[in-house]
Amino acid sequence: MSKVLVFGANSFSGRHFRSFFTRELAPQGHVCVGVARDQSSQLAGDVLVPELNRVAICGALSNEKPDYIVNFIGGASPADFDSLYGKNAGISREILAAADTSPSVKRVLLVGSAAAYGVPKDIPVTEAYPLEPVTDYGLVKALQEHYAQYYYRVYGLEVCVARTFNILGTGMPDSLAIPSFISRIAAASNNVEVGDLETSRDYLTIEDVVRGYWQILQKGQGGEAYNVCSGRSVRMRELFDFICERLDKKLIPTVDPNKLRPGEVKDSRGDNSKLVKLGWSPRGDIFASLESMIREVVAGS
Repeated sequence: MSKVLVFGANSFSGRHFRSFFTRELAPQGHVCVGVARDQSSQLAGDVLVPELNRVAICGALSNEKPDYIVNFIGGASPADFDSLYGKNAGISREILAAADTSPSVKRVLLVGSAAAYGVPKDIPVTEAYPLEPVTDYGLVKALQEHYAQYYYRVYGLEVCVARTFNILGTGMPDSLAIPSFISRIAAASNNVEVGDLETSRDYLTIEDVVRGYWQILQKGQGGEAYNVCSGRSVRMRELFDFICERLDKKLIPTVDPNKLRPGEVKDSRGDNSKLVKLGWSPRGDIFASLESMIREVVAGS
């Protein structure tokens, strides 16, 4: 049986990973330990690491002796680049450096993003496509991957990257695109301001995503990246119509120029065949997940 140490255990994906672990893996004897930054976020069995620097992380690894490490720490905010870098690539580098000194660690998984691809010309995009980010967030995620490659190539550290596409699931922060989209539609009466409804995105349920992460931890190859995606894309217009129908709204969407981003990816769709070869396949219904999100937003309003 194995022990997994989880950084960012109280993030949206981290919480769902722990739920999956408790439900599916703990009965088999596997152990999941979260890394908490303060006592208010520390659950029973978690390890407290207030400062996520190399020395402190080395101490946690020495005490816990995990077989696997997952890093969920990241995100597209704050806006300033230095903080964005630190939250995504910087902390990942500290974790990799510490993991390299730990004899117990078999593999590290860094949770990356399809934003690192930028605007790929080949759809669906495979892992062989070059990283050509067009946003600061995509750039720091590409840097995160370069650190992973460096530690694998130079030190032989078994590290994989999950290039995650778009996720749907309850408990998502209100500031993210889909919960915010639902809230605006729920609050509207006649017109609602939107971005480009003709863009398409590749969605997975969070339950499918965290199962994919576990498969990569167990069966992935060091130095490799894996697309975590459905392999099909859905237009924002389709999501808009579905949300309006469920909320019994008849709204006129009005394009807000401020919601149109330069370098906007028109169609984001990944090739998941590499992950499928590890024994994973998507099971969830993204529209059932979206409906649960709608109920959550309405209940909280």
